Amino acid sequence: MKVITLIVLSITILISQLVAADQWPLVVTAEPEWSIEYTDDGVHFFTLTRPEGENVLLMFSKWPASGGKEQIPGLIKRMADGFLDKEKNKVMSFIFKNEYEVEKLEGDEFSGEAAIFKGRFELFQTMFMVSDGDGIWNGQFSGSETMWVEAKIILENLRRPAKSLPTLSD
Repeated sequence: MKVITLIVLSITILISQLVAADQWPLVVTAEPEWSIEYTDDGVHFFTLTRPEGENVLLMFSKWPASGGKEQIPGLIKRMADGFLDKEKNKVMSFIFKNEYEVEKLEGDEFSGEAAIFKGRFELFQTMFMVSDGDGIWNGQFSGSETMWVEAKIILENLRRPAKSLPTLSD
């Protein structure tokens, strides 16, 4: 009886996640080890973690201003330079080297750039922006360089949900 209850509960949770994911503004796909959460309290916000193993956080939200891919390089540069500004952020300037690398993110639908910061104590941080030409999504990743490879794949595979076709009753 307990096994049947667990199976029913698992199927119910899976179905509720699929129904909820069907209403998200983006299709976010990740390996099963990743946990995906979405909230919409006036801001579309995604949080991805790995509950088991390494402490990893990938989060991104819809940029409130309008914009597209052509604006991303300038925005990333300003954000990254601000992150390293020693006068404004003494703790970050101690932890992270006073430099960053810019890396391209190239997906089928979404592309953009990430500023990569490598710090003391094997810290690895990125800030990124991606767009499909219809608005910008920006976020951060914290974790290891190895896990950034997986996070990049998630970002490069973002896509818009398929628009449903009208039915005869519409």
